Amino acid sequence: MPGRTPEGEALTGLVMPVFELAAALDKAAGSITEGSEITPAMWQVLGLLIDDPLSVAEIARRLGHARQSVQRLANVAVETGIAEWRENPEHKRSQLLALTKHGYAELAALRPRQHKWANAVAAKLGEQDLLHLSQSVKELTEAIRDEAN
Repeated sequence: MPGRTPEGEALTGLVMPVFELAAALDKAAGSITEGSEITPAMWQVLGLLIDDPLSVAEIARRLGHARQSVQRLANVAVETGIAEWRENPEHKRSQLLALTKHGYAELAALRPRQHKWANAVAAKLGEQDLLHLSQSVKELTEAIRDEAN
């Protein structure tokens, strides 16, 4: 069995820090959403709906989650009045999940907390480093998805 290339070693060395980053982001999301009707997991789902309603399957694809887990979150969001089901003109059996006025208001209430957190963290790194990192993360995500297919 061949060993890893230097690039493969570098990627392997990135895995644990990325897992730690995901955990830190989850913890931060918990702090930001504390006291809100919106949980961190629901915030991920609802954040995708700000511009357009989406099907549960599309949300699951974008987040890389199981459709069933997104369905549970969607059902809770609908039950609490944060989201609603709408007809899907492209697929009769797959409704679209859309934010309600209440949902937009709940997300808007989180915005000042998220802005304060984002500004504090970003000040430690700087705009250019973060823009470069963001682009690198997008490229890495695409490469991983390409390899999985």
